[in-house]
Amino acid sequence: CPFHASAHAMFEHIRQTYPNVRYIFRDFPLDAACNELVKQEINPRGCEASRLAIAAGRLLGDNGYWKAHDWIVRNRDHLENVTIENLAAHLAIAPGDLRKMTVSDDVDAILLENLSLAISMSVTMSPTIYVNGKLVSGWRTPGVLDRVVATAVSGSAK
Repeated sequence: CPFHASAHAMFEHIRQTYPNVRYIFRDFPLDAACNELVKQEINPRGCEASRLAIAAGRLLGDNGYWKAHDWIVRNRDHLENVTIENLAAHLAIAPGDLRKMTVSDDVDAILLENLSLAISMSVTMSPTIYVNGKLVSGWRTPGVLDRVVATAVSGSAK
């Protein structure tokens, strides 16, 4: 979604500005097919997109996850054209391997773990951003997230 793309761009900036900041991302697809918190259709291919990125991560490690994730974000306006074959080509892996991993128990477990964590943290929207365990409301306001991270990095946030 556009909000996810916006947050992703902000985190790319933060990662470049503060190389020692650890960035943890958890998939929270806005798709009722795999997310019980979604009560209306928001992103009908969200579960599929999450599964593809998680599968790429299982096959290729963190770099594979981020390469798939970034590709999906860049192609978010054309998700109807996102297929296992064209993502596999982008990742330089066999489509059959990606297809098999996408429906694996490993991917199911990771997606379920991410959603269970979101439920335990009372996440109700995507993206939801925390810095040092504290919810950052208003992160979309220009400069807010950067100031929160700068404060956390300087040690002023307790």
